Amino acid sequence: MAGVIAATILLVGCGKKNSSSESSATLSSLPALQPALKAWLSGDKSTAITDFLALDWSARPLFEVGSPLSRSDDQMHAVRARSEADYHTESYAITTQLAYLKQLAALVRDAGFDAVSKGDAAQAQKYFTSLKQFGTALDRPDYTLIVQFTGRAYEQYADTGMQKIRK
Repeated sequence: MAGVIAATILLVGCGKKNSSSESSATLSSLPALQPALKAWLSGDKSTAITDFLALDWSARPLFEVGSPLSRSDDQMHAVRARSEADYHTESYAITTQLAYLKQLAALVRDAGFDAVSKGDAAQAQKYFTSLKQFGTALDRPDYTLIVQFTGRAYEQYADTGMQKIRK
């Protein structure tokens, strides 16, 4: 069941280009990720990957305090109790911001699998280690379930990649 949920989450928003105002809002709420996201949004995939690999995924806060991605399920339930419209706005913001993160992480994942196919185990390990740290950073009970499930999915991608290195 968790696999189905994770797969569903990964499909939400994939391949969707967002407006520049959404891009700006996302960048401002994800300060640690700004360099990687800016590079990715401008089409500089190589720099985006390098910046992603350089991130300290254990640093807190990962997301700006008050940003939609920083919310817990309890906080989202409180928003819903206050206003259904606010809840939908917050939910949309979470989905939008997760779409950016997933597309950036997918770039790193694909670079890892590309390194495996080229026989560059050391480089592939760097990609998959960073991807695992990314997933672990998201898979925390102080985030919403959708953020946690996204983290678990990328932890699994990283594990799959590491297994391919060993073959």
